[in-house]
Amino acid sequence: TNVQVDHSHRSVFENTSTCASPLRYCFWFPRLASITIWQRVSMSNATSTSVLLASALPSVLTEQPETSAELLPQMLQSLRRHIVSVPTEADDLRWIAPQSDTDWAFFAWASDAASSPLSSSEASVGRQAEYYTLTEGRAIGIATAAAELHSMFEAATSKVLEDDALLKTFGIPAALHAKVKDSFVSHRSGAGQHSMMGRLDLAIDDHEVKAYEYNADSASCLYECGYAQERWANAVGLVGSDPGPHLRSELTAAWMDAGIPAGAKLHLMLDDDLEEAYHARYVRDAAQEAGIRTKLIKGVEGMSWGPEGEVMDDKGERVQFVWKTWAWETVIDDYRSQTATHQHSQQRPVSLSDVLLADGVTVWEPLWTVITSCKAILPVLWQMFPGHPHLLQAEFELSTALRNHPAGYVTKPIGGRCGRNVTMVKDGAVVASRGGGFDAKPLVYQELRPLPRMDGFSVLMCPWLVRGKCAGLVLRVDKKLITGVDSPIEVLRIVPL
Repeated sequence: TNVQVDHSHRSVFENTSTCASPLRYCFWFPRLASITIWQRVSMSNATSTSVLLASALPSVLTEQPETSAELLPQMLQSLRRHIVSVPTEADDLRWIAPQSDTDWAFFAWASDAASSPLSSSEASVGRQAEYYTLTEGRAIGIATAAAELHSMFEAATSKVLEDDALLKTFGIPAALHAKVKDSFVSHRSGAGQHSMMGRLDLAIDDHEVKAYEYNADSASCLYECGYAQERWANAVGLVGSDPGPHLRSELTAAWMDAGIPAGAKLHLMLDDDLEEAYHARYVRDAAQEAGIRTKLIKGVEGMSWGPEGEVMDDKGERVQFVWKTWAWETVIDDYRSQTATHQHSQQRPVSLSDVLLADGVTVWEPLWTVITSCKAILPVLWQMFPGHPHLLQAEFELSTALRNHPAGYVTKPIGGRCGRNVTMVKDGAVVASRGGGFDAKPLVYQELRPLPRMDGFSVLMCPWLVRGKCAGLVLRVDKKLITGVDSPIEVLRIVPL
C-alpha cells in the first residue's frame, strides 16, 4: 500500500531546535457535553429526516473547594481565560460529519452525558463558553520540557527494570517481571514494543514547569485533540491558531512505523464504554490511513482458542497486534484473578489477560509502560535527578524534611488513577482530598505544588506526546484543588507573544 502523510502545513512550533519531530498542540473539551441542549435540527444530507443533537460546550462548574489563600499561586500572564458567546452552528453540533461512525460514537457519548445533573443545571447558562489562550513562547517552553521529561521517565523505567528489589515496589506479580523486562529490552533494541502516545500532568506558571506524573498508558482525548476542538473553535470563531493540525498525521506516521506487516490486522480492543468507543475509532482511523487492516472488538467478544493455543477472533483470524483501552493495571488484576483459579487457560473462555499477555501478541501501549505510568516511579525520578527544575521531591517513605516542607506534600496511591485517593497536606492539616478505590494501595509522597488558579479554577497543563515528542496540549480545569476524570477539559488556543 502506498501511503503518504501530508506535512506541508507546519505550525509555528515545528522548527524548535529542542525536538527532532514537529511539535503540535491539541486540547480536550470539558467532557464536551457538560452543557447539553437538546435540539431538533434537519440534517442537510437527509430527506425530511430530523434527529436530536446534543450541544457540547465547555462548562462552568459551581462547586467551590475549601482552600487556603496560601495555596493559591500568582496569576499567569502567558495563559488567559476567556468567555465567548456560542453561535448556533457550534451549539447544535453541525461541525460533526454525519457520515463518520467516529463522530457518531462521540455523539452517542455526548447525548448520554445529557442525563447528568451538571448538564441539565448548566443548560441555562445562555450559550456562553470559556476557552483559554497560551502564548507561543510559553507553549514552546512547555513542549521542550515535556520532551525532556519523557526521556527522564524512560530512563527511570530502565533503572527500575534493572533492579529487582526496586521492581517489587511496583506491585507487579513476580511471574510477569521477565515479560515486562523483555518488553522494554525490545523497545530499547529497536526491535519493537515502542510506545506510541502518552500524556503528562504538569503544574506551570510563567517560568516553571513541574511534573506531577506521566500517564504513559492512556489514549483519552485524541479525537478531541485532532478533530473536534478545531472544528468547534472554527464554528465559534475563536481567536488564536489551531495548536494541533497534524496530530492525526503524527499518529498515522506512528502506525506506519509500528512494524505491523502488510496484510496483518490490528485488533482494537475496547471496553463497553461510550467514551472509549469514539477514542478507539479515532485510533482505528489513523491506523487505516497508515494502510493497516483493523477490527474493533468489545471486550473479548467472539474470541476463542486456536488449535495451537493462539487467540482467534470471531472470523477465525489469529490475534497478533492489539491496541487496547484498558490500563495495564486492569489487565494485571485480571491476570491475578485468572491464575488464582489454577485452571489451564485453554480449559476456560478467553480472558482479557489471556490476549494481552500472550506470547506472540504485540500490544500498544507496550507492557513496559506499566512502570512508566505508575506513581512508584516518582521517587525513582527524584533519586536519579535530585533538584531537577521539572521535578517535585518524591519519596517512598515520608521524611521529616518533606513532612515539614513549607509548601506541604501530597500522598498518592501506587497504581492510582484520575486523582483518586489523592490527599494534599499543608502544615499538618488536610487541605483537599478525593475518594476512590485505591485506598488499600501503598503510598508515595510528593512535594505539593498547587495548580495555578484562574477565576476560581485550578488549571492543569497536560502535554500529549506521540513517540516521545510533544504533539499537543490539553487543559483540565476544576474548581477543586485536585483534578479528576470528571474535571472539565477546556479549549486551548495558541496566540502570538
